[in-house]
Amino acid sequence: MATFLSQQKKGGGMLHIKIITLCIILCITCGCRRNKVPMKDSQDTLLTKSGKYELTVNDKKYLLDVKIINNIVYYNVIDDSGKEIIHSQETPSSLQKWGLFWDENNYLWVESSDIGGFVWKKNQKGEYKQYPVVDDITLYKQMPNEIFNMLPTIIKNKYAHVRSKNPSNH
Repeated sequence: MATFLSQQKKGGGMLHIKIITLCIILCITCGCRRNKVPMKDSQDTLLTKSGKYELTVNDKKYLLDVKIINNIVYYNVIDDSGKEIIHSQETPSSLQKWGLFWDENNYLWVESSDIGGFVWKKNQKGEYKQYPVVDDITLYKQMPNEIFNMLPTIIKNKYAHVRSKNPSNH
């Protein structure tokens, strides 16, 4: 019995190291994984954090993947066939105010306080194309409130009269 106890004391140190190592590996593996966040109603969600977001639009599923690398926001949208249909072209800083919003027209709105706003809309070929929002009255009129409210006050004041004529933005 004494021999058994002395062997346990000698091997016990290795067992503790193995348990601690396993705990560290589990913490790193589980803690660093970002799960997809199901969005039941994507039209009501302003995205301001990195992550993988599932969108369901007209019974089609999309994956919106938002990453922050070296303080730059990158995003892409992949359709249910695995094809990338939107890939970020601008480089907004994550240190500034930014947001993404998928609206009921299947537009992806991008707003960043350092580089301005963009919207992704389908062109005549059915492919998504990026359009700058700057001084486009039509786009300010169509812009969801969630994105419009992120704009600087001077811009909101400039286009408030256009938006008041659009009942969908109230």
